[in-house]
Amino acid sequence: NLSNTEMLRPSSTFSKYTQSDTKWLMPIPVTKFQDKTLQNEDIEMEENQIPNNQQIEGGGKQMSNKVKKMLERMFLFGNLNPKDCMNTKDMYERLKEFSNNGELEEEEIPKVNTIQLWISRFTQKFKESSTKAALQTNLSKGSLAESSTVNA
Repeated sequence: NLSNTEMLRPSSTFSKYTQSDTKWLMPIPVTKFQDKTLQNEDIEMEENQIPNNQQIEGGGKQMSNKVKKMLERMFLFGNLNPKDCMNTKDMYERLKEFSNNGELEEEEIPKVNTIQLWISRFTQKFKESSTKAALQTNLSKGSLAESSTVNA
């Protein structure tokens, strides 16, 4: 029985505190706004460090529309028929043939790397436009099917 037994209160003992030899480093939380501001300041500093006579990337000559159309045709023929599919070097060689035949100027032929970058960009745009077209077709067929079931 608990009421008959004597209750003892525990005695608390304290130990002497210790002092740290090193300082605690607490990171200061950075909000998204502060982070963007810091990044913008870094970019401004980098721009100021660029000498005036140094060119920034993207200032080179652009590919002519004629060359773009030729590359586009080569790409689309390859999509239509897999045996007509060309890699970057094949496209480059084909453009050289056009140059030898007088259809293109030698200066108009882009580097192999430039053709590779163009293929990457064009593939992305092509997939996006194909997806949009397929989606529109699918939606228009779906709306026709819905309207025919409503009319029936």
